[in-house]
Amino acid sequence: MSPCTTHQLIGVKFIQERQCDTLVAANELEVALLEDIERQLTIDPRMGDVYIQRAMMLMISGAYDTIKPVWIQRILDQQLADGSWTNFDPLFPVGGDRFFGFSYFFLDIREPKANFHTTAQAIYLMALSVASYSDMRQN
Repeated sequence: MSPCTTHQLIGVKFIQERQCDTLVAANELEVALLEDIERQLTIDPRMGDVYIQRAMMLMISGAYDTIKPVWIQRILDQQLADGSWTNFDPLFPVGGDRFFGFSYFFLDIREPKANFHTTAQAIYLMALSVASYSDMRQN
């Protein structure tokens, strides 16, 4: 599984937006990347930056029907008390405020702390969710 799939999809969105000569190939690649992102969300439960980014890219791409409510709920459940999100998926406490869990690279012991990049993506995803819900209600 490549966390780069979301970044590749951003590149495809640029090609589509600018109507480049490779538009047909970009559209085909978008379908494959969206399928890969959906598969990654299904089999990789680690919460953090890349998980949120995957859901965000499905939303940006208009693939609303592929987004499972449980994915959004998991993201909401990971919001910290201060309203931010962390790029760390705590599994169980090990003492004090520290947890054993999944970090970006692998396993770690740490305190869940706010991460600007993760928080920005989560807030953007929530804004997109509200906007898409409004759009779907009007149609």
